[in-house]
Amino acid sequence: MTRRFFLLCVVGLGAVGATQLTSATAAPATFQAGEEAYIALHFSEARTAYQATAALAASPAKDRTAALCQLAVMAWRIDNRPTEAEHYFAEALAVGADQSATHVERARFYESTSRFENGLAAANAAVGAASSARERYDAALAFAVAVNARLEGVGIADQSAAQHEELERARTLARPFSAEPPMTLEMSEALLEVALRLDDGALALTAWRSYARETESGGPSRDAARLLAGALPQSTGAGVPESARDNIVEGLRLSQFFRLSALVAADRRSSHARARLDRPRVRETVAYAAFISDMTKVTDAYYRDVANKRGDVAAWKQQVISLGQKLWPELDFAAERPTYSQERFERDVRTRFGGYINLGETGGVPDLHYGHVVADDAREIDQYGHKATLRRLAIDLMVSNGYESWVWDGRQAHGGWSTAEFLVQVRPGYADGALGRWLQLIDPALRAAEDTQIDADTVADDAIAARQEIAFLPGLARRLQRQGQDALLAALRAQGTGSLELKRAFVIRLSQVVLDSNFFAHEGRHSLDRQFFGAKEPDQEELEFRAKLSEVAFSDEPRMSWDAILNPNIADATSPHGRANTRIVRGLIAWMTAHQSQIAGLDPARPLLPQFDRLTNDQMRDAMRSMDPWAPKT
Repeated sequence: MTRRFFLLCVVGLGAVGATQLTSATAAPATFQAGEEAYIALHFSEARTAYQATAALAASPAKDRTAALCQLAVMAWRIDNRPTEAEHYFAEALAVGADQSATHVERARFYESTSRFENGLAAANAAVGAASSARERYDAALAFAVAVNARLEGVGIADQSAAQHEELERARTLARPFSAEPPMTLEMSEALLEVALRLDDGALALTAWRSYARETESGGPSRDAARLLAGALPQSTGAGVPESARDNIVEGLRLSQFFRLSALVAADRRSSHARARLDRPRVRETVAYAAFISDMTKVTDAYYRDVANKRGDVAAWKQQVISLGQKLWPELDFAAERPTYSQERFERDVRTRFGGYINLGETGGVPDLHYGHVVADDAREIDQYGHKATLRRLAIDLMVSNGYESWVWDGRQAHGGWSTAEFLVQVRPGYADGALGRWLQLIDPALRAAEDTQIDADTVADDAIAARQEIAFLPGLARRLQRQGQDALLAALRAQGTGSLELKRAFVIRLSQVVLDSNFFAHEGRHSLDRQFFGAKEPDQEELEFRAKLSEVAFSDEPRMSWDAILNPNIADATSPHGRANTRIVRGLIAWMTAHQSQIAGLDPARPLLPQFDRLTNDQMRDAMRSMDPWAPKT
């Protein structure tokens, strides 16, 4: 077992399909209050707030629907009460708002409980109710996922005519989005399976490249890209050449789509299917695909038990070990098979499959972080004269991203952690955020809805700040995000970026800004502090405080670097992140008080924190440096 303490950064997931915070105030009995309590893992408080919101006729219909949906999700994912979940979903649909989004959540619920026909029907209903581009995207994704889920365990040669028609419909629904890649990772992966099952090699290659993006030119995806680029265009039916089929199997394996590699390898339409499955590398790929599926299931079940305060750590760890022991005989060794040990097993998983397994503890909860390495490189970190060359591992195709990420369920997630040897980046949290923000900017309906929400939240911010000096201000958080995104988009246009390249350029640039700030600056500071303090390392609150200061101070676009600070856990005294955020916000208010005359448009008669976005980018950096013991003081 890995015996390591995690220092994690958290990334908000703004991608298409991620749950968004939608209420106008953080006052009691609102959906927002429920979300804040939920993110802080205070489930009883969250239920109370959601129930109060749902019962209050004066609550906006969208908030009542969202509250009922979240009550359904909690009943299903945490409480394991599916009948209660169905009741809440029915109530949410009866409200009449956000019908498509509610059906999407219902589809997810049914799939997780293996009620695949119901899941497909709910996804179909989501498609029928979708009216905006965002809803059509989410519904198309839900439909593709539902189709694939119902086909789990069904070989390509065994698909019925009706199932083939459903796959074709999934492809049709996704076509507007596949025509303008990149798509989200989830859509890319779902569409990759749809395309492989339809023998649509061209679409499969588009979906694979949409997923790979920046990893295509390096790491394990580099060789995979070469193999798939040559082989997938030849996949137009059962008559694909066996050499091309072999390359598809190997390309999918190299790029760590183990389940899909096994699916293609087992295609009985190939005369070589039996011989291919007997090859040692293919045989262990099939076994490994089953292993990681089982690992996800037992770990998610353990997380549910933890949420209900009955998690049996010893029993869960024994399950993990047992699954490894079950896989061990399926692995091919050139010489005599060594005796199993967990340490040797983890090493072999990394060597053979790129799997990075870390059993550790996060926030006092023993949990698992397990993904697959897509990049392994070095980068120099330089902060205030403290320097180090640090190795970065980027991991993807997560088996588990820790207990908190599982609970947060798309709101935010662990983005990485640091060790004395390297920084680990969880790629999914960075890869898709920019796509969601792009859609919020360019879709007129979504932008108008966001404008309305910003206006409502902005009005409420002063009242929140008047009640509590240090509190989450939804309007401020949304305004900062919008200002930063608009500025980035304007800069790209000013550089002459054409309309055809604008989406790709925006996604790449925003992803890099977030990665540099949230990951390299934040986690780099953890590593530098570890070097600096040695055995006298301070507690986690102090380390998070220092890393969050660096996160903004070294950001190219500081307005887009506040998600983990101006966050719903801003005043959570039970969390090291929350306590660090409280200290930072207190320092920001002090800085604004001392520099009032230098802040353009500041109204000293109003609470100061809601006016924080009046600071320039340089002033934001200066405010953070003023609190950093390493930063030179002027």
